[in-house]
Amino acid sequence: MTGMPRTRRLDSIVLFLSLCLACFTGSVAAQELQVWAMGAEGKLIREMADRFEAANPGVTVVTQAVSWGSAHEKLVTSIVGNMEPDVCQLGTTWMAEFHTMGALEPIAPWLASSSIKLTEFFPASLDSNRFNGEYYGVPWYVDTRVFFYRTDLASAAGFARFPETWTELKTLAHNLKRLKSERGIPGFVYGPGIGDWQMLLMYFWQCGGEIQPDLWPGPIIDGESLREALEHIISFYDEGLSHREKGGEQELLAGTESGYYPMYVSGPWLVNDLESRPGLKGRWTTAPLPRHRRGTSFLGGSNLVMFRGSKQKPLAWKFIEFMSSASNQALWYEISRDLPARQSAWLLPALAERPHLEAFRRQLLDARAPPALPEWEAMAERLSHRYTEVMHGHRGIAEGIALVQEECGLIIERSGIRPGVPFSWPLGLSLMLIPAFLAMLYLRTDPAQPPSPRLRSRVWPFLLPALLLILAFRFFPGAACLVTSFTNWDIYGIQDPGR
Repeated sequence: MTGMPRTRRLDSIVLFLSLCLACFTGSVAAQELQVWAMGAEGKLIREMADRFEAANPGVTVVTQAVSWGSAHEKLVTSIVGNMEPDVCQLGTTWMAEFHTMGALEPIAPWLASSSIKLTEFFPASLDSNRFNGEYYGVPWYVDTRVFFYRTDLASAAGFARFPETWTELKTLAHNLKRLKSERGIPGFVYGPGIGDWQMLLMYFWQCGGEIQPDLWPGPIIDGESLREALEHIISFYDEGLSHREKGGEQELLAGTESGYYPMYVSGPWLVNDLESRPGLKGRWTTAPLPRHRRGTSFLGGSNLVMFRGSKQKPLAWKFIEFMSSASNQALWYEISRDLPARQSAWLLPALAERPHLEAFRRQLLDARAPPALPEWEAMAERLSHRYTEVMHGHRGIAEGIALVQEECGLIIERSGIRPGVPFSWPLGLSLMLIPAFLAMLYLRTDPAQPPSPRLRSRVWPFLLPALLLILAFRFFPGAACLVTSFTNWDIYGIQDPGR
């Protein structure tokens, strides 16, 4: 044999080059990063992704905008199917839930040689990422609430600066009511918000209140602080400083300009809208919340997380580092108007030259996120419902507090009892073997007329595919539902069926 024929040599070379191309293509595909973001951020993040690609040649960032309404279901589905993104925006109130699922990647191993220094972030924004002393995400942007008020009207009412205590706030409110009456300005003075659990939490915290699920089966909500907060809120309505009924209200920006709404609590999204109204120039500003025992405000916002199932963790962490730099946090504010979570970003011109943002920076030093509980969304719904009932006089304060204590306690109780491995797996096996045994009895052949081996060998190849399909899509799902119906297993056990 003198050698390989020329055509075969050519085929071998083509095959070798194809394999090399496949390997190269695979390596390029391995540099694709999946990033999910919600709401407006989901659309705007594309600009930052383009900048990241320009700084990292060969990397492709695939961004997906997900609506807040469908985000939770889509994330849970992706985790169950092992199709989660590499990087994801996660709201602060969702962190505990997805951590409980075991879906989040701890970031401690990545921080050791990172440019990210956690001490540079607002402390409250870090708290939403920490569970059992370990961090599972990096704050991306923050959101808090401050007072917006008409400085000219407040000054005419005897307050050259905004009140710093509850007592001063009530005095200003009565002075504004009198001033508006003299000038014939319609509307009310201040509305704390009916049914808004975030507003209720702020007053609750300012009264020194705490929510402590570890105290169950005792009361987990500080009832005395909640009572004091509710009485304070209701006093604004009882004293004619606000009204409970809808109807006749002006649009917020127009109402601010007319004096219909001389002061109210809101978030940073309103700053640009008010600054764009020439009629308000020099006549309004922002201020931190007045103090009672504390001056605490609500902390919202979102974090950036990696999922345990990501196959691109080094690249995912690089993207999170990119988004967390002070310069890019300031740039992100210019793109989205989301407040930076990194404190050093506030020293850059994009924020430092905006005087109406200073109150937000100060308030972020005394702001809190809701409790880091996977059940918080359900608890907030009950809190909001009972708050609305009390505000409309359908229930007394004491009754409303007692009901919300009971309902939130039951939520904690139901979620805290989960089957352990010694209980769930033996029971599950038993429940699955019983129907399998009954099926074998039903399908067994009649010993009086045994089929010939030849006939049996012909029948089984035809029956086997159908039997496998029935087992996969009918028997096992049904058996799984039967097993879980005897347990307290829920979505938080997705990553750990033995919980």
